[in-house]
Amino acid sequence: MAAGRQKGRRRQPQQEYIYDNVARELDVPEYDGYGRRRKSARIRPVPGYHYEKRKAVLGLRYTIFLILSIVALIGCCYMYIKANSNLNAARSQVSSMRSELAMEQEKTSGMEEELNKNVDLEEIYEKAVGELGMQYPEENQIIYYDSSSDYIRQAEDIPGSD
Repeated sequence: MAAGRQKGRRRQPQQEYIYDNVARELDVPEYDGYGRRRKSARIRPVPGYHYEKRKAVLGLRYTIFLILSIVALIGCCYMYIKANSNLNAARSQVSSMRSELAMEQEKTSGMEEELNKNVDLEEIYEKAVGELGMQYPEENQIIYYDSSSDYIRQAEDIPGSD
């Protein structure tokens, strides 16, 4: 006995059996009385060379568009990373400058304190009044003015200073 074949077994039919009562239309071309096909039963042409060529052109366009998009994306990523690194460098520079400023301000305040310790206001007053003959101004000698800035430029003589 051959492997896979058994005696007495029927062969399966080529077409599938339909178990309902609805008849299906077969795809049989219609013929006129002379054995020629009718025009309504024409077969569509199978897509050929032109279809494949157009498909290849669309594929090429899509590929070029995809490549350009990827290049643009890589360029944007590069610019973002470069801007981010520049920002980080600027932040670190600002931080170091702030620490340097704080150190300089501390030095300045220390020097100012040392200068103020060395200055004796009583001694200055005694020297100004005793040796130089200075005295406090009287009420009519004082002129008040409003200033919006620290910088003053004198354009003419002060009235009454003769």
